[in-house]
Amino acid sequence: MQGSGNAYLGKLWSRGTHFMFEWSSCLAVFVVYFFMTIWTAGSAISGGIFVPILVSGSLLGRALGVGMVYIWQDVTETMFPSNEWRWMDPGVMAAIGSAALLGGVNRLEVASTVIVMEMVGDINLVIPILISIFISKMTADQLSKPLYKFQLEGKALPYLDSDPTIVVKKRILNMELFKICDVMSFPVITIHIEENVSRLAKMLLGNKHTGFPVVKYDKEIKSEIFYGLVTRIELYAILCSDEVYNQEVPGSVVTPTIPYDELSADYLTRISVAEERLKTYARVSENSSVFVNLDPFINISTPKVDKDFSLQRSYRIFRTLGLRHLVVIDMRNKVVGMITRQDLMQFHIQERVEKMLDKNGRESISYAITQPHAVIMHHQTIEEEDEEEMEDQIILPAITINEIDKGKADYGSDDSVDQCNNIKDPSLQSSL
Repeated sequence: MQGSGNAYLGKLWSRGTHFMFEWSSCLAVFVVYFFMTIWTAGSAISGGIFVPILVSGSLLGRALGVGMVYIWQDVTETMFPSNEWRWMDPGVMAAIGSAALLGGVNRLEVASTVIVMEMVGDINLVIPILISIFISKMTADQLSKPLYKFQLEGKALPYLDSDPTIVVKKRILNMELFKICDVMSFPVITIHIEENVSRLAKMLLGNKHTGFPVVKYDKEIKSEIFYGLVTRIELYAILCSDEVYNQEVPGSVVTPTIPYDELSADYLTRISVAEERLKTYARVSENSSVFVNLDPFINISTPKVDKDFSLQRSYRIFRTLGLRHLVVIDMRNKVVGMITRQDLMQFHIQERVEKMLDKNGRESISYAITQPHAVIMHHQTIEEEDEEEMEDQIILPAITINEIDKGKADYGSDDSVDQCNNIKDPSLQSSL
């Protein structure tokens, strides 16, 4: 076979050509073509797999169709199927094979059906094609993850699933029973509304964070509280402006004027030039007495959640709104942590939960909840009239409340949990 993939499909899908290709030839080409498709999909080069998948499915389907025709000849001693057996055409089997393999790879039933039907041009095949795609999709779901999800994981791209499944000791955990502080990153690097140029330059050179919470001093509680957030690109644009670079008066506060296009850019175009200017700021000691007013550039609408907020609901908020940063605060509006996509990746949550289990020394995951408002999952029903029985039921396969003397859950001694429990203002404790 020579030519493009479209030429292959035209020959393989042709009707009435029962013996154009032998079944053995189709299988031999399928083995080579299919493994070359797999190699292309797993390589780093840019190459599509849509047409190769269709061709591979066609080869396998055509081999099956030719084999069925040979069996028909042996059983009926006639040359070709006729009447109600005319569907036993290798071209029809090739089209169904293409649809089945395409549906098994991309896991899109309706889209795959429409694509193949547009290419085949025979409305009579819509039901067989839809059934084949549905069966292949269900089979593939039981065997492995989708191809594109494997590629996302292989490239370590921070893609968030719609509903993550956290499994510990072969039990699915209920994320509603965890707090956002259990997985947050801390301590957090914060900056002030008016910050000196030298500190900003050293901060940007010393880490790769993409966002920094801005805090301001509150006279009532006599502490710094959360005010907003500024991104890394915005700080680069501010520090690289000529107004800041040419300011040499000690103690002065600069408010640069920067076009919106520079602040809203997705990435820096001249990163090497920007880093050289930052190194100059960090090296010259006079820049420590020059301040930049960040107030016009601060996003004061940045979403934030309390440190005791549900992990499951925080995950949904982050994913639904398409956030890049989610600031975690305490009840006094102090910054205690930061959530990014990396923190909400399934493997990261899994590691934090397992670490909490190991440190706490718990032998099982399921625990009894004696609080009457406990969440019940996995269809475990408890009759409402029997409140005493509710206290003795094992509710869910998750880490739950172990000590309830004060109606308070203890999730272990992990560092993140210690941070969650210890971030309390002394004045607040005295007031309570």
